[in-house]
Amino acid sequence: MPDIILTADKTVLINYRLTCLGGFVACIPRGSLSPFFTNYLERKIFLPAPANEKGEAEIANLLLRKVESFLLERGFEVIVCDSTKIRDFKAKVYGITTIDPFGIGPATSTMVGLSGGKEPFNRYYFEKLVRTIRKEHPKAKIIVGGPGVWQFDVFPEKQKQLGIDCIVQGEIEEVGEELFKNALTGDIPRKIVAPPAKKIAGIKKPTLWGMVQIGRGCDRGCQFCDPGIRHYAWRPIKDILEDAKVNAKSRYVNSITLLAEDELRYGNRPGEWTPCGKIVELVSEIKKLGKPITPSHANLSSAAASPEVVKEYSRVLGLTGDNFSAFQVGLETGSTRLMRMHMKGKALPWEPDRWQEVAKRGFEVLVKNHIFPLATLVAGLPGEKEEDVWETICLVKELKEYPSLIMPLFFVPLGKLKDSTSFVEKNLTDVYKELYVTCFEHTAYWGRKFTSWGGKSLPFIAQWVVHVGTMLAFDYFKTLKEKRKVSYLTWSFHLLKENSIFLASKILPSQKLKVA
Repeated sequence: MPDIILTADKTVLINYRLTCLGGFVACIPRGSLSPFFTNYLERKIFLPAPANEKGEAEIANLLLRKVESFLLERGFEVIVCDSTKIRDFKAKVYGITTIDPFGIGPATSTMVGLSGGKEPFNRYYFEKLVRTIRKEHPKAKIIVGGPGVWQFDVFPEKQKQLGIDCIVQGEIEEVGEELFKNALTGDIPRKIVAPPAKKIAGIKKPTLWGMVQIGRGCDRGCQFCDPGIRHYAWRPIKDILEDAKVNAKSRYVNSITLLAEDELRYGNRPGEWTPCGKIVELVSEIKKLGKPITPSHANLSSAAASPEVVKEYSRVLGLTGDNFSAFQVGLETGSTRLMRMHMKGKALPWEPDRWQEVAKRGFEVLVKNHIFPLATLVAGLPGEKEEDVWETICLVKELKEYPSLIMPLFFVPLGKLKDSTSFVEKNLTDVYKELYVTCFEHTAYWGRKFTSWGGKSLPFIAQWVVHVGTMLAFDYFKTLKEKRKVSYLTWSFHLLKENSIFLASKILPSQKLKVA
């Protein structure tokens, strides 16, 4: 038996057949669904990770793989297993990575708030996993790390209630060896705040969605963003390629996903705002491995500042109107006042007062090169006034011509604004309802287009969420705005209608995407 088991709950070790956006299903309030849909999601979405004959996960979350690799290199006996295999092992130490343990991240808090506060899947499964380990292995040490551990600062009592021995906040590389040695032999501190890594750890075994980290941190300094207070660093191409090769060999990996806060600026030094183009060299090398490449995040101002880099990036990936891709981008707000207040560096190399112009230019550059923006907004930033929200509404309307999805999220106190007040459902005044209606009208329109243009490349559940889910959200917020009550019969009609349109789009010939 190994000394150390690494694992995560079902919403983190989620069905590898989904796209990386499938993880957002974990944010859905579990109690807001009918028993039929809850049962469906738990059977089809939250599947156990495939395992070998020893019970080791064949595919796992990137953070688990990094800790595993780090510990193996230092001689520890460690394996990664699915949460459903916990009872098959008896270890001295259990390491758990978490993304949103108590369901208060931006996406989850938005869905939970709109559902009346019902418990989301991520919270349900995280707490269930920890309680299972503590019950089955009362003497073992439990260590929890990952991007979601900041939530223990919000709910400090949870560590004791769940029986967690240590919370690790920050990067594991500089503290992991001593921490796990002590966990195996004696006492460990209740909390560790780790310093930036001198060298970012790689992986030895395949990751979910072929995820490969190419860099950490961000130097733009947005006050509401946690990555903005992390050390900014890029990994060498040779190290990234080694990780990509590990994933390319796996039958469970369909594409290589590059992870960074702003992929387009790969190789740039801090303060160099116009992408240097090294990302093109990187994707050219990874493409030789024979698997498709999936982008993750980019900044709109980086796209606006480097149309030629985006064009070359698209060309190397072989993107066309029939083979498009997407970047997750932060649109955040249309208010230049809030830009100056909370995110002066977001628009660089331009001034924050030009943010609307920069955002529109970023959308244009990406769309012309067959890369669609999957944009998020922040509703309820500290100091936001009604006129700021109207500016954001106007910006969203001006973006209507660009194929994209725009999702408004509730403000959650993070980064330098961690002591601020969260945005909650009761803050949804008429102007915010108008914002949500505008965003979901945009998203529902283009969601239908996406599934008819290129939906065959997406898992069926992802197509359904984009096509049907966004339209139902539009109906919901339109109802809120009009202060009407909708009967169960009316909602059933909406659901039947949208599902019928969705199924028809799967049968009828699709219209191809045309981008000027």
